[in-house]
Amino acid sequence: MLIEVKGLVKGYQGRRVLDGINLNYSTGNIYGLFGRNGAGKSTLLRCITGLTGFDAGSVTVAGEDIAKLHDCSLLAISNDDNLLPSSTRVESIIASFAAWRGVDEEKLRDDAKDCSIDLRRKWEKLSTGERTLMKDIMALGSGAAFIFLDEPVLGVDAVNRDWLYKRMIEASGPATAVVISSHIIDEAASLVSFVHFLDHGRIILEGSSEEIQDQAWLVRGKKAEIDAVKGDFSVLARGQELGLETMCILGYVEDQGTASFEKADLQRLFVEMTRGGGR
Repeated sequence: MLIEVKGLVKGYQGRRVLDGINLNYSTGNIYGLFGRNGAGKSTLLRCITGLTGFDAGSVTVAGEDIAKLHDCSLLAISNDDNLLPSSTRVESIIASFAAWRGVDEEKLRDDAKDCSIDLRRKWEKLSTGERTLMKDIMALGSGAAFIFLDEPVLGVDAVNRDWLYKRMIEASGPATAVVISSHIIDEAASLVSFVHFLDHGRIILEGSSEEIQDQAWLVRGKKAEIDAVKGDFSVLARGQELGLETMCILGYVEDQGTASFEKADLQRLFVEMTRGGGR
């Protein structure tokens, strides 16, 4: 099953937040949507899941326009919306959600207990991290074909983050796509099979996580040494560091010359490409 996003444009108060986004999400993969704060990640997910409209372009789910989607259960999202009743106990929220989605209530309860969340507490009494976890738990347990997790570890401690990443892998499968949207890359990088880098409302890099990391290099040296590097590669960013020229490249190097090379993981690649700042 496939979600297709074509030419998506979204603006607020005369400012383009999304500027011609094209991407696909297919079941059977875990995706990373990475961008700095304000890059447009949350807005993009809201448009894809039909929570907000857009100015131009299209979003289709299994060939059906998102605005006319007949089966909304195909989609689930965990984000910073706080639509749950504050005075309702967690156990009641889980029961209602399970009944609405037609999923295993006991599994949701067990997941909450695994994260040490007291089912008897009211929603308003939960910490920020606990609320984040509960939204993630419900999205991952929703049975949806496409699960979108927007900043899924906000306020979550290290132990529960580890549990959550394992739960994401468990929830993924041939009939499910999980999309992790975050500005924190290092922990999620090992989970994702495909990445999109979003900066100032545009996709600046996309591809297989494995292939990108195999081909990404950070090169250092004097300007002449940098310029002498030969190969079939794209220059993603150039700058200076500790008095030396730096160049972040993606591709294959035939002749390194005397320049210094080191592998650039997704986190470093992202930093180098977005040094100009998000919005």
